[in-house]
Amino acid sequence: MSPEFVGYWAHANLNKPDEYGYNYDLDDVLCQYGKAEKSFETFCVTERKNGDEMIVVGRETNLINNEPYCAQCMFIWRKENGEWKLLREYIELER
Repeated sequence: MSPEFVGYWAHANLNKPDEYGYNYDLDDVLCQYGKAEKSFETFCVTERKNGDEMIVVGRETNLINNEPYCAQCMFIWRKENGEWKLLREYIELER
């Protein structure tokens, strides 16, 4: 992750997305739910800023105790010092 990372998470009942930053510990959050797995299906990849940034759009599935929780996602990746770092993510839970 980029030190400038900002994430946004929402679902239909939220008027404003929750915001989280660089120190967000995804592994710790998933551990709170018992058996949890995460997967991602890419729908579209768009290059911008002469190839120094990529927009990735797709569908994320979190399998929590064998029950799927799906979300539509957009991730912004940026090349920083020759390495790809996640700059922003937008996640909207489908249910």
